[in-house]
Amino acid sequence: MHKKRVFQIILISLFILFAADIALKIINSHLYVEKPHDAANKNVLSLKKETKPFSAYGKITERNLFQGASFAQITGNNADDSLDHPKTDLKLTLKGTVVSNRKRSFAIIEDTNLKAQNLYHINDNIGSGVTLSAIFEDRVVINRNGRKELLLMFQEDKQDKKGESRPTALAEPPQRIQRQEIQEAASDLRSLMRDVRIIPHFTSGKRDGFTVTYLREGSRLSELGLQKNDIIKAINGTSSEEFKNIFEIFNKYSDAKTLNLEVERDNQVLTINYTVE
Repeated sequence: MHKKRVFQIILISLFILFAADIALKIINSHLYVEKPHDAANKNVLSLKKETKPFSAYGKITERNLFQGASFAQITGNNADDSLDHPKTDLKLTLKGTVVSNRKRSFAIIEDTNLKAQNLYHINDNIGSGVTLSAIFEDRVVINRNGRKELLLMFQEDKQDKKGESRPTALAEPPQRIQRQEIQEAASDLRSLMRDVRIIPHFTSGKRDGFTVTYLREGSRLSELGLQKNDIIKAINGTSSEEFKNIFEIFNKYSDAKTLNLEVERDNQVLTINYTVE
């Protein structure tokens, strides 16, 4: 296998294993996460130059980012809002919420026209004249040009649940990579983080993967075939929803001899197989 191809495979593997958890760490640390449409006009979030060992992110393992909030937390989060509002008629779907305090709570909302999910905090701009006002476990309140409206946790289209089977995964022949080269490429994590952005993916309010919401055009990852709105569904047959953080994935597969990645793109499931030597 050519050197270039091996390096490309390494970058894809590292991206899956590291980018999602680092992105969640940034969200949970109160840092502003740049929206995809802002990326072209703003500088990349500055990170420290030195490469940190995995232990530097150990506190992430002590947090449950998707743990339900207490009644007091929900009340404090939405103290200035009520549920006595009409339902919105905007082409939006509430896919999931994480309820904590006002800074840490967020909602995953899908634009049904674009079929794209994005993550929003309270007061974030959703669209022209539309901002997120409050977040609850099964609904959110939006401010639409000064008018409060409700967006409920809609059920998925029944057609997605019955009548249509899941598309068969397309698998490629296993490709060989060197374990030593994977370890050497780990020092390039900073460049991966400035080229891509990931958020949790929700279906019927349940986290079931990670969505690529931003991919810098012309970046190394885009050249490898990764695309915006790709959904990371599973690793070695284990659903992404089973992993609370990146350290569980790393610890489980650091010595694995094979690595199988499942990605959903445009309702088509793609499987990429690797053999680690």
